[in-house]
Amino acid sequence: MNSTTKFLSLALLLVASAPLAFATSITGSASITGADTFTTTSIHFAGTGDVANNAIGDFAFFANAPGVVLTDFNFDNTADGTTLFTVTKGGRTLSFVIDTIGGSGPNPFNPFTNETVFGTGTFSETGFDNTGGTFVLQTSTNGTTSFDLNVSGAPVPSVPEPSSLALLGTGLLTAFGIGRRKLKA
Repeated sequence: MNSTTKFLSLALLLVASAPLAFATSITGSASITGADTFTTTSIHFAGTGDVANNAIGDFAFFANAPGVVLTDFNFDNTADGTTLFTVTKGGRTLSFVIDTIGGSGPNPFNPFTNETVFGTGTFSETGFDNTGGTFVLQTSTNGTTSFDLNVSGAPVPSVPEPSSLALLGTGLLTAFGIGRRKLKA
């Protein structure tokens, strides 16, 4: 195999791998409802929850999805690493893992809400990069839980890998051309 063939093979491999290099963050927000029982230190979910129809952004695909698996947890640092919920629809799966509990307690602004818990975590969705987000959980005396889930901050911009690879390829072709001219001279 001569050097020209090797070089062209390498260049083709770089160009073919370019589409795989994109990073896609999850964006949007959603609400999830379900039934629960709670104390001042923990929550227990009764059955599965549902994604509300007001989901936007990348969560919109999961709007009205039933069968959200909700995981019981304590309102302290033992919740760190707990998968708060998982939902699957149409072959795609969305989940949220708690990173930190920011706080909990009665909600003074809503007399029908007995406990509010908030914190941060990581969203995972089929076909997307893991993305940091926030959650607010509100539970009431009637046993209904409402989650508000939001992606925090701006999404991470995609790395322009195809442009970088094209620049690298152009540089390699130029170096190859200069080297070849010097060898012929």
